[in-house]
Amino acid sequence: MTEIKKTETDFQFVLHHFKEGTLLPKKGWQRFKLLHHISYIRRNIAAASIAAVVLAASASIYYISSADRDSESKTAVTNVDAKTSNTSSEVKIAKIQFRNAPLKEVVSKIESVYDVTISNLPKDDIMVTISYEGTAADVVETLNELFDIDLKITPNPSED
Repeated sequence: MTEIKKTETDFQFVLHHFKEGTLLPKKGWQRFKLLHHISYIRRNIAAASIAAVVLAASASIYYISSADRDSESKTAVTNVDAKTSNTSSEVKIAKIQFRNAPLKEVVSKIESVYDVTISNLPKDDIMVTISYEGTAADVVETLNELFDIDLKITPNPSED
């Protein structure tokens, strides 16, 4: 008799809590799909978050490494000789390019390319980024104006 009483209690519980349509297979599959979809969305959000972190870290590393490369001084010189029309002497015209180079290095390169001597260098370390085509006097004049300095140029004696 105890078993009958237990079964009756179970039936009472089911009847009390039963909601129509909850035990239908179609509803069960819909619930399963919804739960599966939610876990799918969570997984995609986690993957997207990880990808964003990796991308941000890569961008940071690239930015820092390119900043290090830009801090290195770079120079390029292209020489072109030409005669001026108003005098018979030959004037050297060259194209020079400097990127983040110290002024002392720029002056040294100008002296070697144009065969001149430059004096009155300032004591301050000035970083120069410039692309210029012209004579030594033009380049020095431009540097003087740009950096408010007073470089003096004297030609080296020619070896004839």
